[in-house]
Amino acid sequence: MTVLGDTQFRDFRRGIISDVLERAAGVNGDSGDADFKENAFTQLMIEYLADAGVADDGQVCFIEKQLPAPAGTVKANGYYISEDDGRVDLFYTVYSGSDEAESLTAADAADAVRRCMRLFGIAHSGDFQSFEESSEAFDMLTEIHAHAAVLKRLRIFVLSDKVLPRKSRDALARQVKLIRASGGLSFRLEVVDLTRLHRIVQSGAEHEPIVIDMREDAGGPVSCVKADSVNPAYDVYLAVLPGKVLHDLYDEYGSRLLELNVRAFLQATGKVNKGIRETLRTEPSMFLPYNNGISATADQVETEHLPDGTLVISKMTGLQVVNGGQTMASIHRACKSDRANISDVLVQAKITVVSRKRDLDVDDLVHKISLYANSQNKVNEADFSANDPFHVKLEQLANSIWVPGEQSRWFYERARGSYQTAKNRYGTTDAKRKEFERIMPASQKFTKTDFAKYMASYAGAPHVVSLGGQKNFVRYMDDLKRTHGKNWLPDDAYFRDLVALAILNKETEKIVRDEGYPAYRANVVSYVIALLASKTQGKLNLGSIWVRQQVSSELREMLRSWSHDVYEAIIASSAGRNVTEWCKKEACWESVRDLPVDTAQGLPEMVEQLPVESVDAFDEVQSARRVKAAPTMADLGNIARVMGYSSSVYREIARWGTASELLTDAQVRLAIQLQDSAVGGWEKTPTSTVAKRAQHVLDLAEKHLNLESEDAFTDDDWLAK
Repeated sequence: MTVLGDTQFRDFRRGIISDVLERAAGVNGDSGDADFKENAFTQLMIEYLADAGVADDGQVCFIEKQLPAPAGTVKANGYYISEDDGRVDLFYTVYSGSDEAESLTAADAADAVRRCMRLFGIAHSGDFQSFEESSEAFDMLTEIHAHAAVLKRLRIFVLSDKVLPRKSRDALARQVKLIRASGGLSFRLEVVDLTRLHRIVQSGAEHEPIVIDMREDAGGPVSCVKADSVNPAYDVYLAVLPGKVLHDLYDEYGSRLLELNVRAFLQATGKVNKGIRETLRTEPSMFLPYNNGISATADQVETEHLPDGTLVISKMTGLQVVNGGQTMASIHRACKSDRANISDVLVQAKITVVSRKRDLDVDDLVHKISLYANSQNKVNEADFSANDPFHVKLEQLANSIWVPGEQSRWFYERARGSYQTAKNRYGTTDAKRKEFERIMPASQKFTKTDFAKYMASYAGAPHVVSLGGQKNFVRYMDDLKRTHGKNWLPDDAYFRDLVALAILNKETEKIVRDEGYPAYRANVVSYVIALLASKTQGKLNLGSIWVRQQVSSELREMLRSWSHDVYEAIIASSAGRNVTEWCKKEACWESVRDLPVDTAQGLPEMVEQLPVESVDAFDEVQSARRVKAAPTMADLGNIARVMGYSSSVYREIARWGTASELLTDAQVRLAIQLQDSAVGGWEKTPTSTVAKRAQHVLDLAEKHLNLESEDAFTDDDWLAK
């Protein structure tokens, strides 16, 4: 067990506190206010828990209010609602930020639970009129209340940089037994202090595996067949499980049963297989022959023989469903939502027990089982794995590319906690640690979810970013693989642009924080970046930001001004709706994208895109202009074709592309962009690049729609124009 004096634990704690201070301080390095530190710690802990699969995700939302007696104080630091599980997670942070780890008492933890429980009771009942309506707190309470009818489970996460001793854990467990959730919900407490977080990070997964006693959890042992062993590295058991067993297990443990790839996949898609649902509703007795079943891994399976000699599974430890997660979720939802009778549902199961006694990379073997196993909906390794070649290459680029001046590098934290691990490996002395921090300061670190946020915001998807870090990451990786090909790898230019966007985002975060907006700061940041990309038509010279490693004062002031316009537009366009949920809608982005904001003249970042390798080179090209190549005849033909259609045609293409899903989001946005240009009478001629991109859109539209060209422009007209 980790003790407070362990050097490794002290280094880990020091890294966590350093990360919190860096997040709270922004780019200028000031210490940050106490509330920012608490929020930063909450966000960091949620990210760790989501990566480990202990939590799905979470949105930071600080609420603390003293209510009249007998209610008392209510508080929470964040929340997450899982509609599939009928579950709400509340996060409560106890943060000290002290130099040395302190003890978390059972009384403090129990008090945290009671404050959270009071807040949940208020949200569940709808009695929260005393909260400010134009606040994230009110949105959170409204959202919980809106789901009150379908919520079945409540989890409270007490997050702390303190340490809860074993005796205190036992005392807390006794106190929690007396606490009951409002509305008859089942209740579970998860205390995540730094010792538990340290174990999670060390192992790469939660150290408290699910233990399923088939007599208690499944109504009795389940008969099985053990396959003849052909390899001592594993054992395989084949069984047929009643649908009721899978329903009850999923109801009790939720997505904790699902291997991380599957969990992320289901969370990202949110879809229920229509064939599975229809079979469960109309032909439940045919589910066994119609369905492929589930594949699972386990750390240990205990078996015994019944008096008649039948081999049965009596207990399973560390069960993880690696394929067929959608089957389990669909059975659970069909029973809960559709009131389907699942008493006749049977599901075949293959359970692989991987030996941990041999010299094997168990995690890698389990991952390959997940990757190669067959399922109704394939989960691609490239979408969710930190070991995907894309992320490995990005890490390699970070380790080899120095910022201009060759004094420091940016650190890509491919796996959560790898920054602190790298620092510890670099050296154990204070001098070595300082050298590491000089070369790769914490302010120049970004994670998988960070990079997806940076790229998606600039790509014009702030509404997707607003869905949360995990969902946005999966969506961005899916779009990237679809548009660039599954084998595409980032290069030096991609990495430099990514770092430039990281700098841009960090600066915007500081601006939004300094402006003191009462709510929706993260949304404002993403929307401001997206608006910048839209208004500059994606022509911002990211190379200039990379070379300078900062944004210009002109751009900084423009972003400051725009942040007010964006904040007001988000609030106004919500028209009384839940603003947090409104920010997740594309309609919200459409309302912000059309803002008539003032663009600063002569932005240094708008200099022509030239390859630059150093500050000196950048200074030399500040006033240079690239000689543009004359358009080819093919270019002229493409442009003439694009300008031959009216705004109404492009509006129809955008509507059709969205409804049919035959156009990507980027292609729909291109159609809308051309619609706007057509409305303006083609005052600005489409570039050769835009016209070339539009050809595929027009080819698809002409194939499915009866388009009529106005023949408004010919090649000669374009030349004259």
